[in-house]
Amino acid sequence: MKSTALQNLQSPLLALTIMMALVGAVPSLNAATTTLSAVADVSLMENNKGELNTGGDSQIAGGVLANGERTRILLRFDLSSLPATAVIKSVTLTTTAVKQNFSAPGALFIVHRMLVAWQEGRGTGSVGESALPGEAAWQWRAAPSDVWATPGGKPGTDFVTASSSSAEIRAIGSVVFQSSAQLVADAQAWVSQPQSNFGWVLKAADEKTATTARRFASREADEGGPSLDIEYELPIPELKVSSPVLSPGKLSFGWSATTPPYQVQTRSDISAQWVNLGPPQQGAEVSVPTDGSQGYFRVIDARPQAR
Repeated sequence: MKSTALQNLQSPLLALTIMMALVGAVPSLNAATTTLSAVADVSLMENNKGELNTGGDSQIAGGVLANGERTRILLRFDLSSLPATAVIKSVTLTTTAVKQNFSAPGALFIVHRMLVAWQEGRGTGSVGESALPGEAAWQWRAAPSDVWATPGGKPGTDFVTASSSSAEIRAIGSVVFQSSAQLVADAQAWVSQPQSNFGWVLKAADEKTATTARRFASREADEGGPSLDIEYELPIPELKVSSPVLSPGKLSFGWSATTPPYQVQTRSDISAQWVNLGPPQQGAEVSVPTDGSQGYFRVIDARPQAR
């Protein structure tokens, strides 16, 4: 949407009046898109007393094993590269299933926003390695002292009870958790309050059905690691014109700087068309010649029009 003027300046003869009425709404920029890779991921596995860590492996497991033991995946993305004023419009989480049991049924997987901190760790191997101090496992969010409310994480305490998005998995390949109001809200909260960013837990929606487990590419994999596509907008701050100064043959005024360029426009009366006064400029002040006749002036954002 094209930015519109927010203040007019009128100079009838030598008496100058500032017209404060708004001419248009404050617009937003075109939606921008960024793709982020996970900065931490780890599988929590119920087997082997729940004391193993897989944070350094190229694959992470989620779902229920053939023996009924559960596995869950923790994922975290760093959103600090987004401006604090970003308004999140869409969030899509993509993972890659790289292995599954030949008899694995189609299964619904869900993600929930995490409420507590956890540590990725460096364990490798298909079943991981004993969690070192500070590493996450089924028993701990940071071994050996920081335990989950219940092993593997408790809804309502360790992660939000309601899921943020879901995806049906029937075969290996790309798994997309489509944008939802809650997924957007999660990302928005992390932009506004980075200290609350503990990522998501990815798990099977039904953890009573065996053989739903899949192995997913982790961030350490050569390709297919978890990624996050975010579409957002940046609001344009309101342009405010400062009190003008009228001197013989010249009118000077400035405005609160946002992001240049700016276009100064003029018209002879209230019903006339606005006319550009010179080319767009990078500065936040201007002096224009005047012969004392009535005139109107305004400043608009001259960046390319959003489409």
